[in-house]
Formats: sequence, structure tokens, C-alpha cells
Amino acid sequence: MDEFRDALTQARKQSPYPHRTDFARRAQMTRRTYERYEAGSVIPAEEYLERIIRHCAIPPETAERLWRLRTEALAKRAGVPVGAPLPDLDVSELAERIQKEVEYELKRAGVKLMPSTKRVCARRIAMILSTALRKT
Repeated sequence: MDEFRDALTQARKQSPYPHRTDFARRAQMTRRTYERYEAGSVIPAEEYLERIIRHCAIPPETAERLWRLRTEALAKRAGVPVGAPLPDLDVSELAERIQKEVEYELKRAGVKLMPSTKRVCARRIAMILSTALRKT
């Protein structure tokens, strides 16, 4: 029951609108669109899942579960392993390369960076890269 489509079906059946037609109408979408979500052939865009949650009286705990399962379904469909531990990431070399490129472009534009600004930029670039890679 951990799949998104099963959780969505269960949420519908526990809502005040247990019939697909009523549920879809309440969520401001066609019945066919909603049926495709339940069948698992389509994963709803954020906007549509938000409509379902907001308009169909989905409890907060169920809504959180739907969001999490939707993310997992999208990852699975994209071939991204879900729940695998991330290795320690060393982005310093990549951050240094990016910084050199930025410095080069700034130099071409006539902007000179102070050494302290270069150090701050290097740390921030590394932090942004590390954060972004951990979120994927």
C-alpha cells in the first residue's frame, strides 16, 4: 500500500466524496484525468495534487503521505533510487572550477574581486552544490 496510486485511492474512499466522479469534480478535474492518477499511468503535477488535497477534505497526515509517495513515484519513474544513503560528497574541486569560471567572466567585465570575497564565494559555491546534490 506504499504506492502513490493506492494511497490516493484510499484517501478518496475515506473522504466525503468516495465516488470517483464526485471526487474528480470536487478537485476541479475530469473523471478521466483522476482515473489516470489512480491507475498509476500518470502522476499528478503539484498543482493537481494540491487541488485534490485542498478541495476534497484530505486530512493533513494523509496529505503529507501523498506528497511523500508522489515524490517517491516520480523518482522511481525517473530511475532514481529512493532511500539509498548518500555518500559523503566532496564538491570542493567542482566548486573551485565554477569559481574560476565566474572569476574569469567577472575579470572580462572589468570587475576585480578581493581575496576575502573569493574565499566567501568558494565556501558558498561549495555549500550550494553540496545542498543541491543531497536534495536529489
